[in-house]
Amino acid sequence: MESEKWLQELFNKLRERLGEEYQVTKVEKPTLNSAGKVQIGIVKNGERTGILLNLEPGKVQRLKTGIGLEEEVDFLVERYLEKRSVLCKELLAGEWFERMKERIVYALERMEGNEEALKHIPWVLLRNIRMLIKSVSP
Repeated sequence: MESEKWLQELFNKLRERLGEEYQVTKVEKPTLNSAGKVQIGIVKNGERTGILLNLEPGKVQRLKTGIGLEEEVDFLVERYLEKRSVLCKELLAGEWFERMKERIVYALERMEGNEEALKHIPWVLLRNIRMLIKSVSP
């Protein structure tokens, strides 16, 4: 199959299986640990948050040749529904964030001595200071 034609065909089949109320797109700025993978974002109309699915490099090569398209669509729909069943409705609709945003605080921390912790905690560089993002319980 041609360069991106296989991907468009995959998206069309996914939309067909999921229904017209779903938007299926290729993620242009993939998340960490996605080197060599194609990331697909699926968002249901009316929801603020979507779900990411990964196509592994080996599957991408097979799909580019036109092999296994239907099987991959079946697999992706199954993975999407599985991930969706784990997420609560409030999270997908954005209501969870509205409740949580009041509990998010920022804390200034030194870089020195916190290198290991900073690998696992979200932070923003503000001038030469790391600002950590934390959630506080009520």
